[in-house]
Amino acid sequence: MKNKNKFFKKMFRKNAFRISILTLVLFLAGDVVMAADYKLLESIPGFFNSGDVVDLPQLLSAIYKFGIWTVGIAAMFMIVIGGFMYVSSAGNTSTAGSAKNIITDALIGLVVAMAAYLFLYVINPDLVKTSLMTEVSPSVEAYLYGRGTPSNEETKKIIEQLGVNDLADEILKSGISVSGSGDCKDAGGNAVTPRSNLEELKAGKPMTACNSSCKTSGTPCTQKIFASGTRTMLKAILESHQEGKKFTITSIAGGQHTGKSIHYSGLAADIVPASSNLSQWNDYVAGFISKSAFPSQTFCDKNGYVAKKNGVFDCTGTTKNGETANHIHIDFRNS
Repeated sequence: MKNKNKFFKKMFRKNAFRISILTLVLFLAGDVVMAADYKLLESIPGFFNSGDVVDLPQLLSAIYKFGIWTVGIAAMFMIVIGGFMYVSSAGNTSTAGSAKNIITDALIGLVVAMAAYLFLYVINPDLVKTSLMTEVSPSVEAYLYGRGTPSNEETKKIIEQLGVNDLADEILKSGISVSGSGDCKDAGGNAVTPRSNLEELKAGKPMTACNSSCKTSGTPCTQKIFASGTRTMLKAILESHQEGKKFTITSIAGGQHTGKSIHYSGLAADIVPASSNLSQWNDYVAGFISKSAFPSQTFCDKNGYVAKKNGVFDCTGTTKNGETANHIHIDFRNS
């Protein structure tokens, strides 16, 4: 019986070591290997069939998830073995102690595996999204450091790789007009404008957000916010400019809006197209929606009232007050 106990303990420890190595490979290799497709010779149960073509990050992720299943099954098996040993120990304290140790080790392994899955795939799935490194081309350097001008297609690829601070910096350098009223101020008396919001993001800081009484009552803007969807919004703004659309950003997280405005979560912006042709404004709305803006909350409006025509969102229509829209509200709450 003692030999069996040693065998089970050795097997459990060896498998735990292998799972640890596999986990390290998943997180360390995903960002340093070159991109390559691989045709599976064997199926991975529950994930891929034999003959499927996958890249390395997908393959490693599937193997990791399969390993989690394996750990769970192995742990349950060891719990059953430990339980059987404990029941059949017949008062033998040594055997009963070994059985308890096996059950304890199995439970610890099971809890660790389930906790890992919970954190990596439920609480924050972004932790297991792998992205492969790409060689920095002269065009990328030209875009970022001003040495020449890359093509439109190259620029799109560059924008895709930029972080929030880089996107904010590029918007400020791009020639996009940024103008805010400055009616609302922070606790230090500094105006909170689209430019100040972008400068904060450029510096790697959260944006200062205002409130619904910052203008009428002079309530200071004290919130500090940052949302993952902000990157999607900045990317859409930069891409739209790169496509040739001309506009002015008049508000991001500053200014006075309605009480629970999405602006104060850093997930919306107001823009004013350079063209006064309102039919062209509809093209701007459609363009931002195609770049992940929230369809039912991206529209032309004035003072919080949406411009409609025949009951449908339309920049050429009027608000319920009979007024013409004076800006476009773009909303990225679902990004």
